[in-house]
Amino acid sequence: MKYNCVMTYPIYNREYRGALCGWIDGDRYTHAIALNTDRELTSKKLHDIFGRFTQEFDRSVLDKRNLVSLLPERRLRAIVFPENLSTNAHLHGVADFSIAMQRFDDGLLCNGRQIKQTSLEELVRCIWLQSNRGAGSIMLRANPDLGWAYYSTKKLSHQFYTTADYFSR
Repeated sequence: MKYNCVMTYPIYNREYRGALCGWIDGDRYTHAIALNTDRELTSKKLHDIFGRFTQEFDRSVLDKRNLVSLLPERRLRAIVFPENLSTNAHLHGVADFSIAMQRFDDGLLCNGRQIKQTSLEELVRCIWLQSNRGAGSIMLRANPDLGWAYYSTKKLSHQFYTTADYFSR
């Protein structure tokens, strides 16, 4: 008896991407986000920059230096997918900025400068530039849909970063 074996990777990849997008869509993120570095980077370097961004964002919003003892639900929640590392490294993904938006009434600081009330985009831009040594740009859109999840994963290589990667820091 002869067996015909067929590689199922493309189907697996499509199923994996669909499941990942469904998870993102159902997880109630407040914003679609794109973080651009304007340069070529390794995956590790981009991971480190995103780590600095999440740490500084939490420190700014929560007004704490030591974040290790904080409950994860009090911290920034995001998932991002790296793209074009060899040309213009950037991240597409989603983030839950609800904690930050609640804190705007108290006033927030970035680099010692007061951020205007309800200016989430200004706060994210300031912290991204600080984390990325002054380079790059950001894009924020409220209420991301399933289409954004599929767009974010268009170059999926089974690699993504979540803010939970940095909770022990």
